Amino acid sequence: MKNKTATLSALSVCISLALNGQAMAQTPPLTGTIPADAVECPADLSLLTREELAALPEQCQLPEEDTPAQASGSELPGWMTDQTTLLAGGGAAALAATIAIVAGGSSGNGGGGSDDGDRNEGGDGGDGGDDGNNYDEWEIGNQLDGDNQENTLEGNTSAGDGEIGNLVTGNNTDNTLEGNTDVTEGGKGTVVDGNNTSTTNEGDINASGEGSVGLEVNGNDATVTNNGNNNVGGGSTGVSVNGDNATVSNEGNSTVTDGGTGTQISGDNASVTNTGETSVSGEGSAGTVVTGDNATVSNEGNSTVAGGGTGTQISGDNASVTNTGETSVSGEGSTGIAITGDNSDVQLGGDLWVTGGATGVQVDGNNAALENQGNITVQGDGSTGLVVTGSGAHFSNQGDMHISGNGLGMALEGDGFNVNLGGSITVDAGE
Repeated sequence: MKNKTATLSALSVCISLALNGQAMAQTPPLTGTIPADAVECPADLSLLTREELAALPEQCQLPEEDTPAQASGSELPGWMTDQTTLLAGGGAAALAATIAIVAGGSSGNGGGGSDDGDRNEGGDGGDGGDDGNNYDEWEIGNQLDGDNQENTLEGNTSAGDGEIGNLVTGNNTDNTLEGNTDVTEGGKGTVVDGNNTSTTNEGDINASGEGSVGLEVNGNDATVTNNGNNNVGGGSTGVSVNGDNATVSNEGNSTVTDGGTGTQISGDNASVTNTGETSVSGEGSAGTVVTGDNATVSNEGNSTVAGGGTGTQISGDNASVTNTGETSVSGEGSTGIAITGDNSDVQLGGDLWVTGGATGVQVDGNNAALENQGNITVQGDGSTGLVVTGSGAHFSNQGDMHISGNGLGMALEGDGFNVNLGGSITVDAGE
């Protein structure tokens, strides 16, 4: 299906998703075009008088036997079918399997993560961090103090309950961790406390146990480069950064299970680049979690999400996520990308597979923009490629979408959607 454009206004319409296998097997390929000068119809026809309805352009008219409140089910409203030429005997059902619309619904939660007051900025002290975080209750294995220092930590690091393996305090420090890190029972491998710090981790991080952290950085304007692999599970975190303007680059691979988190950032203007491969499994597990506004996440490596986990999770306005790697999301409750906040932007350049009741991308907020330039495959009951809840969403499909087995390409809930279906869409009942 080439060069198809549809402007979906706030008409109270719900396209039925109850498509059985037989109905989809009979659905022919979608064909046809939509004129470039597609007519913009009023947002809510139910507010117009009969005289005002009669004066509308032909493309906006509904059949006389219908009222706006009755335009529901698998039958498309008149203004949409006028602009979209579909093959008779199944075209509407195929489009319903691609996009489900609930107009006038939730407006989205918006502003998800910047005002919760839970952020630990830290790192205000320097020269030992006297004005920053208090580590008096921790048993510290190795401590380095002072501003403007270059610190190299050799050898492996381990920490358990109540322990910090290495504590580095001071502003403008440049730190290199050469060994592996093993933390359990709520311990912390290395803590860097101060503003404008740079930390490079060359070793692997193995973390397990609730509250355990492999590398923790507290302070604004931190730069973290993680060249080692992360193996995180049991409610622990591989890399944690608390402060604004953080830049994190994960070059190594990450394996996250059992409620763990690969990378966690709390603060505004965070930037994360994941070039290694990421595997996330288990309810509550997440590859990357950012709480704060203006976050930017680039997933260049391949990722696999299963068992109720989440690949990338952002709470905050103005979030931007770019996926150029291949992503596979499987299992009920699993989500590839989850964003809560207004004005988000999602760019899908790599291939996305969604199966077993999972969700590829879920956005809860107003004015979301999503563009797909890769291939999206959605298969199986309850599987959905893209879910957007909120007003003013824009979706552009310039790639290929293949939907089968009662899956759904995209679900929209709210007002003022704009959808550009410029790529190809295939809907069938195949498993």
